[in-house]
Amino acid sequence: MKALLLGCGLVVALPGLAQRPTPVKKVAAASRPSTDVYSNLLSLGKDVARLLRRAMAEPDDAKAIATMNGQETAHLMKRAEELQPSLRHWVNTLSEEQKEQFMQRFLKESPLVQCVDSLEHNPETKARVERNPDLKNMIEALTYYTL
Repeated sequence: MKALLLGCGLVVALPGLAQRPTPVKKVAAASRPSTDVYSNLLSLGKDVARLLRRAMAEPDDAKAIATMNGQETAHLMKRAEELQPSLRHWVNTLSEEQKEQFMQRFLKESPLVQCVDSLEHNPETKARVERNPDLKNMIEALTYYTL
């Protein structure tokens, strides 16, 4: 699930990245976007992870889904949408090797990736998500659009 979410999430966050070739420009720091873009990306991930943890701490699936489907989620998705142009612009300056380096770094440092990983490795949470397709879909949607 994590690999699917991460792969799809970054492609959705950066529409067209995988579909069309982009001109390659060399940049000084291959796997580092500007500090503001990267810190905003990590901050967004931290906030989404916090929401996801709070929702999954709710024992009632309907309440967990409602938590992930509220105003906070709308705000987080708006932040993700606002961040996309700068992130897309930066990614378009990278070579394929640099994109891979960035992806590896992001996978190691992202609070959201760490959260999804911990949920995926928790047997109770994993079973809960497998039992409830609506819960699974909400988690996937939340992570898909904000990664």
